[in-house]
Amino acid sequence: MTKRIHFNFSVFILSISLFLLVFLLPNQTPNKSVNLFVPDIEESVLDRAENSQARRDHFFRLTRNPVTNSIPDNIRTLELAYAKSLENSFNYKSNTLQEEIEIIEAGPNDVGGRTRGLGVDSRNSNIILAGGASGGMWKTTDGGQNWVQTSDLGQNLGVTSLVQDPTNLDTWYYATGEFSGGSSRARGGGGTLYGSGLFISTDNGDNWAQIQATADEDVSFNSEFDFISRVEISPTTGTGFFASNALGIYRSTNGFTTNTSVLGNPNEHIHSDVQVASNGMVVAVISEPFSGFTPENDPGIYISTNDGVSWIDVTPASYPSSPGRGVIGTSQSDPGIFYVFVADNSNNAALFQVDATDLNNITTSDLTDNIPDFGGDSNQRPVGDLNLQGGYNMVCEVHPLNKDIVLIGGTNLFRSVDGFSSVPLDNNSDGYTDDAEKDKYWIGGYSSANNVSQYFNHHPDQHAAVFDPNSPDRLISSHDGGISVTSNIKSNSISWTSLNNGYNVTQFYTVTLHPDAGDDRILGGTQDNGSPYFYYSDLTGTSGSDDISSGDGAYAYLGNNYLTTSSQGGRLIQYQYDVFGDPIQFSYIAPLSAGGQLFIHPYLVNPNNEDIIFYPAGVKLYRNNSATSLQRNTSNSSGTSEGWTALNSFAVPTGRLISTLEISTTNPEDVLYYASFSDNFVPEIFRVVNASTSTNSADRTKKTFTANNSTSIPPQGAYIHDIAVSEDNGNEIMVVISNYSTESIYYSTDGGDNWT
Repeated sequence: MTKRIHFNFSVFILSISLFLLVFLLPNQTPNKSVNLFVPDIEESVLDRAENSQARRDHFFRLTRNPVTNSIPDNIRTLELAYAKSLENSFNYKSNTLQEEIEIIEAGPNDVGGRTRGLGVDSRNSNIILAGGASGGMWKTTDGGQNWVQTSDLGQNLGVTSLVQDPTNLDTWYYATGEFSGGSSRARGGGGTLYGSGLFISTDNGDNWAQIQATADEDVSFNSEFDFISRVEISPTTGTGFFASNALGIYRSTNGFTTNTSVLGNPNEHIHSDVQVASNGMVVAVISEPFSGFTPENDPGIYISTNDGVSWIDVTPASYPSSPGRGVIGTSQSDPGIFYVFVADNSNNAALFQVDATDLNNITTSDLTDNIPDFGGDSNQRPVGDLNLQGGYNMVCEVHPLNKDIVLIGGTNLFRSVDGFSSVPLDNNSDGYTDDAEKDKYWIGGYSSANNVSQYFNHHPDQHAAVFDPNSPDRLISSHDGGISVTSNIKSNSISWTSLNNGYNVTQFYTVTLHPDAGDDRILGGTQDNGSPYFYYSDLTGTSGSDDISSGDGAYAYLGNNYLTTSSQGGRLIQYQYDVFGDPIQFSYIAPLSAGGQLFIHPYLVNPNNEDIIFYPAGVKLYRNNSATSLQRNTSNSSGTSEGWTALNSFAVPTGRLISTLEISTTNPEDVLYYASFSDNFVPEIFRVVNASTSTNSADRTKKTFTANNSTSIPPQGAYIHDIAVSEDNGNEIMVVISNYSTESIYYSTDGGDNWT
């Protein structure tokens, strides 16, 4: 084997080694749970909304086709087909190496993730089914103490809705396809979350199969099965319904083998929702149309008393004029009464009760003014409102035995015991509700202390809530942190128990390990679950984890003298080690003057000299030469000026930004490589020698991609997401471009002078 072939293989493996090494490390550390004092990084409601958009922008920039400025349609299907084609190749390599690569899940086992599908078996409350936004279907048979993934990894894992067939209790359905309204249209298409129709289980959630009539293998958005936000089954007739983004409500009388549009037309309603009451009345809500379209049916609230064949408009006059996504909560005990919770196109929330008990005298009540708001625009109370984040996180549910116990959710989860017919009383002189009164309403999401910490054993961003059909006061809640349960929703103050016990749907951005063989510590950055720090070994398994950042965790480093972790927007935290090698004494250390950080922002610690940290920010590159001796800073999460120098000689040209960086460790060491990105230019690589000390522009050279018989130039707007440098040769590098429809990997043996 030549060195080049060896390097190609080893670096390819390196691209997944952050995962594989986790499973191969020998045990040297006992199974332990780490208890840390961790900072709560303040995040206002506005910040959270901006972060939600920034997260979408981040993934779009990384994955779009830079030529078309869009995500290729139906890309998930194409990815799975390509992965299947590689199976024989990997099997061949495994046989050639005379060893089998075994992948074992390392954890963490006590962190969940965004969960949009949720259901409880109506015959056995210990059986709960849940679907992650990108983690597929899971099932527990012991009330959430243990979970098993039940959907095949080759199936679409983006679950948006889940329902048990009330007329055939072993049958369940889940829907796929997330639609992201205006943000995706502004980018020319948001195909990253395309669905694959509906899936069915006929053995109580143990196995799943795609309903072939709903399978859409086209590579374009032309089907009602691309984005399904809700699936429902009538308890009286068994008729199936689903809500399709951009198309409206569909009906099926034969298990979704054939499906008929019954409310809405193409492009006339961006969002829709459908629920079936216990008496069979079907309730639907449809949103405003796409720009330039006039809908046949006005946006609003509709009911059907003939199993969805025809519809009655019951929209109140005060309904928002430009309604966005709406969700419905029906009352099982009083099936003529239901609630509609809706977002307008300015992210404002509205709430309505409709009483259709007497079809000759249907009444509506506008409850919008009674939606609790415990302060969302004050530095002292930054998260006390009901931020819907553009309608992405919304919940509306009604207690099955009491129509007046109503839940609505956005970032927080609020409860009313009088159907939101009144507002929380202001009992304090400062104009804010006292704690006892507030606790009656604020039951989840952020802590009701209103200080950006999380409600204990709960999490912001609500997606589903299910009352236990066998114990109606018991509520199971799903959110961006996974799954929680409370035993008594009627308590004055609600306490939750986490059901994230091996429910492993956490969405990781990055994972890092300590370079020493046998070190069991693992640290990673996750979507909305911070940076879990935990241990894994073959003998003792997975330890408990601790979040040592906040919000969206990003990059991390496990070193000999300290560890660092980061969160959205480039917040950088350094921890010292205690005698056991666990993190203590955090400090905010990002360069205080830096600006223009990315949502998931890179930085680099020099492993040969941990005094050195490189931190890019927009066009600039910063360096700290005293990282092991920085004074502790716990008061300013934006960072510190101590030790930082702006390396102006190494800035990238105006109109670009630094997307990633890496440094050589030997032969030669201390060579820094970093990449620039711009929508309007081809990406470039820069190489700096003596990077830990130099400020001289003569030490930097620009390495451009040039075309030859075997190599094409990356298109303008291509995003270099990673650079790998051989641990044996500092001139041997590999560059990874993350965009679809582009050449993905470039390789150089001469420090970037030539590429293949």
